Amino acid sequence: MAPLLRTYITRTVLTASLVYTSGWAAYYIYTDTRRRLYISSRTKEFERKVAATSSSSYLHRKGLRTNGTAAGAEEEEKQNGHDLELGEKDADEGDRWKIGHLSEEDKELLKERWASLKIAGRYVNPFFEWREQGAWEWAFWKLVQSPLEAFFLAPAYPTTEIPQELQEVVQPDWKVLRGPSREGRLNYTWIGQSTSFIQMSELNILTDPVFSDRTLAHHPFYGPQRLRPAPCELSELPPIDVVLVSHNHFDHLDIAAVRELGNSVRWFVPLGVKEWFTEQGVQNVIELDWWQSSSFTLPTSNPGKSFRVTATPAMHWSGRIGIDTNTSLWAGMHLEEVFAPSSPSSTTPPPAPLSLFHAGDTGYSKALFKSIGQVFGPISLAAIPIGSYGPSWHLHLHHTDPEGAIRIALDVGARASYGVHWGTWIMSDEPPTLAPQDVWRAKEEMRLKDEDLLRIVNVGRTVELS
Repeated sequence: MAPLLRTYITRTVLTASLVYTSGWAAYYIYTDTRRRLYISSRTKEFERKVAATSSSSYLHRKGLRTNGTAAGAEEEEKQNGHDLELGEKDADEGDRWKIGHLSEEDKELLKERWASLKIAGRYVNPFFEWREQGAWEWAFWKLVQSPLEAFFLAPAYPTTEIPQELQEVVQPDWKVLRGPSREGRLNYTWIGQSTSFIQMSELNILTDPVFSDRTLAHHPFYGPQRLRPAPCELSELPPIDVVLVSHNHFDHLDIAAVRELGNSVRWFVPLGVKEWFTEQGVQNVIELDWWQSSSFTLPTSNPGKSFRVTATPAMHWSGRIGIDTNTSLWAGMHLEEVFAPSSPSSTTPPPAPLSLFHAGDTGYSKALFKSIGQVFGPISLAAIPIGSYGPSWHLHLHHTDPEGAIRIALDVGARASYGVHWGTWIMSDEPPTLAPQDVWRAKEEMRLKDEDLLRIVNVGRTVELS
């Protein structure tokens, strides 16, 4: 009887494993095939619309009218005595896509191209660079590659030491942070991981709030432990007005911080995350799709001034309990000041608006981030992830490496940018101090001298930008 029972159990386990693996493999093949078809279709539609609007948009900027077709545009150009010189047209079309030059119509074309995409009830990444990754890929990394490297193979990464000053945890500059607000103020403080505290004029902003010692705050003995403590308690910061949440991973969304802040702040989250907040008793939550915006004002703001938050596309994934993988969206967040147009009788123009780009977690996609820059750039301040990218073959798709982070800063037109998402928890294979070294190395290889480009600061450091 015992041998028969063992045989039955073995066959049942093997069959269940085979069915489970085959089911998920079929799901990934199905969704990835549809995803690639969507990408191809969107790209062709984008190129078609760009080609259709090229001549008409050129003539529109020249002050000419057309009948709505490219052929009609050229014909009307000739009738009005203008020669449509190819060189002149090409130069104009080149300026068309430069940061700060895009028309609202062209911005809408980019938004259509990079709209969020949901297949079979789960969100997917509509980007050329992405490929679907199953649990077996993670298992190979953790159960095969890591043990081999630990016991038999040479280390995959060099042994590096980060400068001592960046290992220190410093107190935020409370004199600056608690000082009176003023128009045009811009301060940045890195709290750790992707948590940053930003003061933009009279607005106090917190991103991806995590202050707990472990990523699983409600399980004190589970999850990675902080390599260095948070520089302050959440309650020590000046009153927070707005919290920007990029996605629901534990190292970006701390249940303890959510419960502490509650409904006292405005929460901006991607689609599908609001339900989790409601379960925690928090209702002051605004849910955004990619490119969707929401505006608000503060009682302390000047008349005619508001703030606008827009969720931006990112190449990542979401989930907190395994079975909810990709049922909610992930995003970057763009926040900007908006001033009402000055009256004709006014002699004082409105101040230059400030803006913030919180990239969240993302892999690098050249076409995507150039599009974000074309829609929103130039950007006053950007917080961009630089860590958790090893092994590259597995993680680079959803965690950009330092070189990719530099390119993101350049693509979005960030005047000042800071590297985040490093040196807080060990969540990947590269040494936790390697990311800053790779940033400096990449900047040197790319011959970039701008000190405000992807700066590295130690935890707690407050930087006054304006």
